[in-house]
Amino acid sequence: MPIHLRTMGIIRLLVADTAPLYPPLWGGPKRIWNLYSNLGDNFDVTYIGIDCGLGKIYFNRRIRDNFREVIRPITKIYYLFRYFELKFLKNTAFDIFIHICIILDKGLKRELNKNKADILIASHPWTSVCFRIKRGQVFIYDAHNCEYILIREILKGRWCKGIISFFVRLIERDACRKADIIIAASETDKELFVKLYGVERKKIFIVPNGVSVKGVPSYEKRKEARIRLNISDDNPVLLFIGTRYKPNAEAAQFIINEVALRLPESNIVLLGGVSEYFRNISAPKNVRMVGRVNDIELYDWLAAADIGINPMFSGSGTNMKVLDYFSFGLPVIATWMGIRGIDGVNFKDFIACREDEFADKIKLLLDNADLRKSMGRNARKLAGEIYDWEKISMELKCILSNAIKSGC
Repeated sequence: MPIHLRTMGIIRLLVADTAPLYPPLWGGPKRIWNLYSNLGDNFDVTYIGIDCGLGKIYFNRRIRDNFREVIRPITKIYYLFRYFELKFLKNTAFDIFIHICIILDKGLKRELNKNKADILIASHPWTSVCFRIKRGQVFIYDAHNCEYILIREILKGRWCKGIISFFVRLIERDACRKADIIIAASETDKELFVKLYGVERKKIFIVPNGVSVKGVPSYEKRKEARIRLNISDDNPVLLFIGTRYKPNAEAAQFIINEVALRLPESNIVLLGGVSEYFRNISAPKNVRMVGRVNDIELYDWLAAADIGINPMFSGSGTNMKVLDYFSFGLPVIATWMGIRGIDGVNFKDFIACREDEFADKIKLLLDNADLRKSMGRNARKLAGEIYDWEKISMELKCILSNAIKSGC
């Protein structure tokens, strides 16, 4: 688009991260796509990311009239780091190696800095070092998590925890201090940034994760979904959704070892890349590992489920899976960590409990149809009132517009 867009009232955004964006397949890209694609016609958005797959090529495409995606293949040196990562770190420090490659990638730096954007946004901290901020530009750090806390939990008990978490803290600190504005996904993350990095509270804005709120499936739709998935009506379905991510693996292990054995009459479904951690184990008969699914299949599983579960023990930010459960009117049971960042009332909008209470709380819900229905209704209402992506995006629109007006 022409350079004179600003004079026409169009605000130009450049958003950068470390993955392909569209279609969004997991939490990070989903947050980016839903936040920035819903801003409206007076924003022109360019997303620049990298693809770590072998044999990938550069592409530049317009997804919408006001939204462009540019993807560059990662530098070849990455595959040396990747070998080390797989050999010695068991795939637990992925982002920091990409960060090193980004620093060495002159082509990516040129791509980022030739763009005449009004607002520069580092989505996650890894690309922030590459931005050269020009006069009149606003720089924003969109923090999906507190990365330092997250990596310490992921590397718990590992020999590399100290050194890697040290460098992650430096990278995140620099992103926070460089930014004119920080967007945090939760109040907890905001307070962590203040405590860890001495950031002023007034420059941190809460923009939570959300969900695309649609109509709740009718009884007939739910029944049709169960038929397609070959699920009988005799046993309740407990659904856990998770990507291939260590905190999700910990939760799934707990479900297999504790919940499945305590609730043999329940059908427990592990959906998503988390199933790949358990390919070679003999799971209880009532555990079904589905693996990765497309959006149509995801709809069916959410429609077929009776309860959404989220027994998380580590992590940062807000779990999007909980919001997916809410949007389908599912009652939700989670650990306190699993419900972090969600603004609701315990035993009204969801049930949050300790891990030793988890199976008992599921039994409580299974034995009380009225409680399940009321909690599902309340969860759906909460999703529509607070966590609708379109509403959240409008809040972000105000933040961005005010940043331009004030010049930060």
